[in-house]
Amino acid sequence: MAIEVDPRWVSDYAKKVASAADELGKGVDILRTAPLTPEAFGSLGRTAKVTDSYTRAADLLRTQLTRGVAALESAAHALGEVADKYRGSDDDGAHTITRSGQA
Repeated sequence: MAIEVDPRWVSDYAKKVASAADELGKGVDILRTAPLTPEAFGSLGRTAKVTDSYTRAADLLRTQLTRGVAALESAAHALGEVADKYRGSDDDGAHTITRSGQA
């Protein structure tokens, strides 16, 4: 049983994954640079300590999002390597066929 790999498709998919990582990374940057302040929750928020709860939840979500970005970047890199490997294998096979005179 043979598995066919289209290096161009894999390469394009790797680019899409890398683009998704970039977009999520922008979200992480926004969350870091524009946090909600205690004033955003008003006096009731200060009384109920909403700011503290929000800050803990936002930190957790920011950490998870950062890990997600890292995972997507790693996947994009690995997919790029797979595409390069199969592209090289196809090129080698074509060269061998040409050299043997079968083309």
